[in-house]
Parts: sequence; C-alpha cells; structure tokens
Amino acid sequence: MRRVALAVVASLCLAPAAIPGTAQASDARKGVDAGNARWIAGLAAKDAAAIAAVYAEDAILYPPGAGAVSGRKGIAAAFEPMLGAPLSLKTSEVKQSGDLAVETGTWALAGPDGKPADVGSYVVVWKRSGKSWLMWRDIWNSSRPPPKP
Repeated sequence: MRRVALAVVASLCLAPAAIPGTAQASDARKGVDAGNARWIAGLAAKDAAAIAAVYAEDAILYPPGAGAVSGRKGIAAAFEPMLGAPLSLKTSEVKQSGDLAVETGTWALAGPDGKPADVGSYVVVWKRSGKSWLMWRDIWNSSRPPPKP
C-alpha cells in the first residue's frame, strides 16, 4: 500500500514536467514580463536607448501610421516623441515555440487628467538571446477609429 501511495505522489509531482511547453512557457513569460518592465522604466526615465536595448539588434518595429523601423538606433529615434508618456501594458497571453515567443496584450495611454487618452492592442514576437528575451517584431494599433478624411 505504501508503494502505491509513493507512486501516486511521485506521478503527481512529475506530471507538470510531462506537459510539453509548460516550463518553457513559464520561462518565456518571465522573460517577457522582465523585458516589459525594462521598456516601461525606459519610457518613464525618458531614455530611448534603454527602450531600444529591450529590442534585438535585428528587430523591426511596425508603428501605426508609419513605415517599418529597423534596428536599435531607428527604434530609439521612433520612441523619442513618446518619452515620459504615462503608458501601461497588460499582457493577455504569451505562447512559446522554441526560441520564439508571441505576446499579445493591450496598452493604455493616460491623459493629463489620468483618464485613458488612447487605448489599443499589440503583438510582440520575442526572441531568446542567451538567457534573456528580446523583442524581435513589435506592432500595435489604437482601438480608436481613424480620423475621417
């Protein structure tokens, strides 16, 4: 009876390790959360270089209403006008496959009164770089309708 009980306990303890991607997804989520925290800190500190450092060297940014921006130098320049903006991110999901992870979520930009001035959604493809995760592809949009011509 004791052997059966030990076998049941052991199988319950090992079950999460047998689920494919469980540990990987957790590692990716931790990396994504850490990267997002560094990104938000750079924005608050008005440090475009700190924001760009969260991106891979070969990253591409797809900002709304503009063309694609490549590389850290271009990405730093693209975020210059946003520095200090009261922006918040909320990750909805992180899915990992090997050295890539896809994050989806929403963002909100606060106005002077503290209420949301704009809101939207985003998709970021993260790439593992050593033990950390860096943004590789980044695209976002506003949930507000475009201005009428």
